[in-house]
Amino acid sequence: GLALIGDILPDTIQNLNFSENEITQEGIMDFSTNLKRVPNLLRLILYGNNNGPSGISCLVQNFQFIPKLQVLNLGCNYIGDQELMLLSQNFDKLPNLEILNLRENQITNDGIVFLLESLCQLISLTTLHLGWNSISGDALNGLALCVSKLKQISSLNLDSNPISVVALKTFLNELKEFDPNWVFNKGEYNRVIGNDKETFAETYILQKKTLSKEILSFKNFDNEHLVNELSHLEKYEHVKHLILARDKLKLSSL
Repeated sequence: GLALIGDILPDTIQNLNFSENEITQEGIMDFSTNLKRVPNLLRLILYGNNNGPSGISCLVQNFQFIPKLQVLNLGCNYIGDQELMLLSQNFDKLPNLEILNLRENQITNDGIVFLLESLCQLISLTTLHLGWNSISGDALNGLALCVSKLKQISSLNLDSNPISVVALKTFLNELKEFDPNWVFNKGEYNRVIGNDKETFAETYILQKKTLSKEILSFKNFDNEHLVNELSHLEKYEHVKHLILARDKLKLSSL
């Protein structure tokens, strides 16, 4: 299993992706003890497994062996507040981490408290993904203050958390008071279009204006409207990223 893989890893490895396997906490514990074999690791993707409390505990204790890590994806791993506390307590071992993905876990407002206490230790962090957890409006005040202090953060994703539109707007206003460069993903900068324009609270992605006009996102379109919009794609001259999500896309129509 993972213990065997860990035993044979060359120290030149920079990218490890074990997404959507059936890795249990025992497996990640075996693997974590071999992280010292990959000191040049830049990306560790463990999305869609079941690391569990013991697995996360062992993983973070070995962060010291991968100080160059830039991307850590622990999405969809049943991580709750206690696991987030363990993770947060070891952020100081990851000075080069740029992207932290914790989406689709079981994080609540209690866990966010631990995160906010230690987030400043991630001095290189640019992207924080907290989508699909159980974070509500009560945690947003502290999050706004913390993110605003970390000037290097350029993208914050709170997609599909139980946040009301009212709480979201309050959060955005507070965030802009600290840093006017933060914008919400509904507007000219991002050109988010869809038949569900009034239900924009389902997607909470905030980004710095420096990313403006680079992202073109079409969500919840029917085929006719999507094809019509894409026929004028040349007018979006600055686009670098095209997102076609939840559109029931039929390629024969394009």
